[in-house]
Amino acid sequence: MLKLGITGYPLRHTKSPGLHRGFLRISELKGAYDVLPFDPAAGRAAFFVFLDGLREQGYLGLNVTIPHKEWAFEYAAKHGGPVAGFFGNCAKRVRAANTLIFDNGRVYSANTDAQGIWCDVGRWLPGMEALDVLIVGTGGAARGVLAGILERHESAGSVRGVKIWGRDKRKSAALERLLPSRFKGARFNDSLPLLIVWCLSPLSKSASSVVWREIGALYDRALIFLYDLNYGERSKGTAALVGRRRRRTGMGMLRLQASASFSIWLEFAKVDQDGIRRFEKSRLWIA
Repeated sequence: MLKLGITGYPLRHTKSPGLHRGFLRISELKGAYDVLPFDPAAGRAAFFVFLDGLREQGYLGLNVTIPHKEWAFEYAAKHGGPVAGFFGNCAKRVRAANTLIFDNGRVYSANTDAQGIWCDVGRWLPGMEALDVLIVGTGGAARGVLAGILERHESAGSVRGVKIWGRDKRKSAALERLLPSRFKGARFNDSLPLLIVWCLSPLSKSASSVVWREIGALYDRALIFLYDLNYGERSKGTAALVGRRRRRTGMGMLRLQASASFSIWLEFAKVDQDGIRRFEKSRLWIA
């Protein structure tokens, strides 16, 4: 039986269990996907002990959400490292993981947020050949978005400028250090569309408006698109910031990154090919 789960804090609103339990059902695989909250107030060392315990209980893998993505990467680095390939490269690039794999005493990390965000942006804004990107936030979610931006730039060259906005200037500077040299200190092109990726925890409408005014004072642009990583009730704070057609929430990203994480776990679980084929067919409804 496949033992899977999600950790983060809080987890009251997560949609991941429904998605992954659906993947198990469609793949006709026996398994469980558990909700495993961990309060960050206990600290990093306690989080590592918590993960040790899950490994001892026979878990195959975890999704990791805020605020533990950087800790998850560090834990895997001590016990194995990034998984081989694209998703491991994304985790390594920004030192944050949203997926852990426990395999034969080793722990591997991956970041599927990167693919999720840019696949979803690509189908939302097809044919966008050039744009600037402003990342709002400095936590683990912002790091996953940054990995996606850099991969997108290297594969398609459509990202022309990248900047980080955050109230914690120390964290903003740490994230900016991960940028390639061509982006450091570069100015935005005011004639290009600006994609703002909102990586903040849910805020009220009034609090979101305060942040939006601060951003607007710095980056006034005729054509602005807003991608809020939150979804459902948690995304209401940004609903009035831009027109409906220029705003998208993170449900599409969630589905895409969840699909990628599940696919990685199947590879390590060595399930029969029929199960893998059934899962691959299930991806049709994700789009």
